[in-house]
Amino acid sequence: DDLHRLIVGIGLRRVHVVGLSLGGMIAQAFALKYPAQTGALVLCSTVSRIEPAMERFLKTWVRVLGVGGGGLAFEVAEPLLFSEWYLREHGEILKGLQANVARQPVAALAHLAQGALLHNLDGQIELIRAPTLVLAGEEDLLTPVRHARHLSQQIPGAQLIVIPACGHVSPLERPALFNESVFQFLRRH
Repeated sequence: DDLHRLIVGIGLRRVHVVGLSLGGMIAQAFALKYPAQTGALVLCSTVSRIEPAMERFLKTWVRVLGVGGGGLAFEVAEPLLFSEWYLREHGEILKGLQANVARQPVAALAHLAQGALLHNLDGQIELIRAPTLVLAGEEDLLTPVRHARHLSQQIPGAQLIVIPACGHVSPLERPALFNESVFQFLRRH
């Protein structure tokens, strides 16, 4: 609803929606609730529902936030978010990201995780009619490729692209491949 109000507030009638992770969950809900305002849809590193393993991770992550703030929570999540090569090669970028997350209000970060825990659109995603691209990182441990396959099989006409040697955050790890995939898809729609 917030996204819809933003779109209306800036005077747009129809938009292409690109969502990563929790943003992909929001994008699914938006496409279902506001189909007339949804042009094309790009769902990256996301799921149609929270399964038990992710539920346990999110609940633990909220507890870690309470103990050590965003910095510690980022450190705990790093191995699930990034591929081995990215962890090895981009320590400085990761330190910067960790410092940024450490500055965020703990309550806001906890609300994001708690909101994700409520996500379950199985049985509804097949009603999405927007042209849809589903992107997944080949080495994503947080939202493994099987979730992307499920989305692409359930959403009519959805296209699936698996980005090689990539974790959860493909726009950061493989920006050229991510951008080319998204731009080619959006140009067609």
